[in-house]
Amino acid sequence: MAFQFNLNSVLELRKTESDQLTSLLETHKKKLDDLKTMLENEKECYFNERDQINEDLLLNRLDRIAMFENSLELRKSWMLRLLESIRSVEDDVQHYSIALKQSKRNVKILEKLRDKQYEDFMNEENKREQRILDEHANTQFIHRHNFESQKP
Repeated sequence: MAFQFNLNSVLELRKTESDQLTSLLETHKKKLDDLKTMLENEKECYFNERDQINEDLLLNRLDRIAMFENSLELRKSWMLRLLESIRSVEDDVQHYSIALKQSKRNVKILEKLRDKQYEDFMNEENKREQRILDEHANTQFIHRHNFESQKP
């Protein structure tokens, strides 16, 4: 039993793969946007607390400085973790973008191949139909010629 290649099945699989990659890419882009928003919020809080420390220093409120310094250190470490996460997700986004581009290229190639096969099929069908019409016309001509040659 010979293996039969079904182009439409392969094309549908490639389209499904492309759709899944699109979904993954969109999910990771959303995650990246969320992480960047979180980082911006943390930066804003960090700078607000730093400004509060500076204000407390100017007003000689030294008892609150230790609390804000601890908070600043926690915010710094959190921002560093956010930056690491952002870099990781950016790598994922780049990976999925490349994979999606390749997947779309593969789909386009398969669609062109499918279209070419359809065009070839239609050309063969047209040739076959033309042969049938030619044979029919030849048969009618021969019958007519034989009929006319038998007339007295």
